Amino acid sequence: MRITDIQATVIRQKLPEEFWTSGGPITHVSEVMVEVRTDQGIIGVGEAKTGTPDRTGRAVLDALKPRLVGQDPLESERLWERMFALTYEYGWHQGGFSRAEVMNAMAAIDIALWDIKGLAAGMPVYKLLGGVNTPQPFYSTLGYFFDGMTPEQQGQRLARFVEKLGLAIVKMKIGRDIESDVARVTAARKALGPKVGLMLDANCGYDVNTAIEAGKRFLEHDIYWYEEPVHWYDRYKGLGQVADAVPLPLHAGESEDHRFQCRDLVVDGKVKYMSFDATRAGGVTEWLRIAHFCNIHNVLMAPHCEPQVHSHLMAAVSNPAILEVHPDEARHPLWAYGYVDRAEIKGNRLHLTERPGFGVEISRDYLKKYGTKAT
Repeated sequence: MRITDIQATVIRQKLPEEFWTSGGPITHVSEVMVEVRTDQGIIGVGEAKTGTPDRTGRAVLDALKPRLVGQDPLESERLWERMFALTYEYGWHQGGFSRAEVMNAMAAIDIALWDIKGLAAGMPVYKLLGGVNTPQPFYSTLGYFFDGMTPEQQGQRLARFVEKLGLAIVKMKIGRDIESDVARVTAARKALGPKVGLMLDANCGYDVNTAIEAGKRFLEHDIYWYEEPVHWYDRYKGLGQVADAVPLPLHAGESEDHRFQCRDLVVDGKVKYMSFDATRAGGVTEWLRIAHFCNIHNVLMAPHCEPQVHSHLMAAVSNPAILEVHPDEARHPLWAYGYVDRAEIKGNRLHLTERPGFGVEISRDYLKKYGTKAT
């Protein structure tokens, strides 16, 4: 089997309302869908979650496609290294793409290659990897900043969503300043009651000392995990200081581009949950390497978003924790409308199908409405 062509489609859809994190507003859903075509008629589909979809689409076509056409798509390890070499070879930057952009484009292609493997074998990816299809727990992120609301109103809004969607665990955003964050968390816990799990995500919003002080004040609210509490530039050693000072499980990894950074999160940052996102960097191949490293360090996998991919990977490793799913159509319309077929939500569990590959079929109507071919 040989790769004959690679195509990329940039998806961009404006959300009906803005969702604010400590770093700013989320205004759009944007992804790059990649199709890897073969001479046997098998087409693998992959995706990259990215804030710069046009750049990622160009990196797929200009930087990576020339290295892959004519190659055997089943040789995913060798092809991964062939693509990764662009990040360190002499003159790698001459294409105008950053290392992070190359890793992002690699993610979509590597996922498509694994989709091809599953399709060629007639097996779901989870089974190809030796996994078991069991219903998987998930949480949803719904507690964003809404500046026109009081902490109590935000807590009540969060509780209504939890009841409407039947959630057992929910995540809320923090990371602006201690006093307002503590007020919102206090109100959220009161509105949710003691039985709903509550996660906190600072999106790298605090310095180390502030993260420690805030973490100590969150302790009384029975927090499931404390996610990315420190600024990007101190997220390894600094995160380790937070771990030593605050007895809350730390969760991080969605901002990382490769396994070497994740190694430092585990060894120096002392995280208990790893959120590496296969659709943001490196794809399935890199995610599995990270999962196995985490396993021997007693760290659990809790990947960031895109459950249509991550559910297969979580079913195949021995250290899964929980998936992130956005069943609220206003927050993630791509999950709601972008697929003809995908994993299904039943109650507060995600159920995989038995279709080969990732079992995902993209809605052509959705692509026509919100997609643009990268050229």
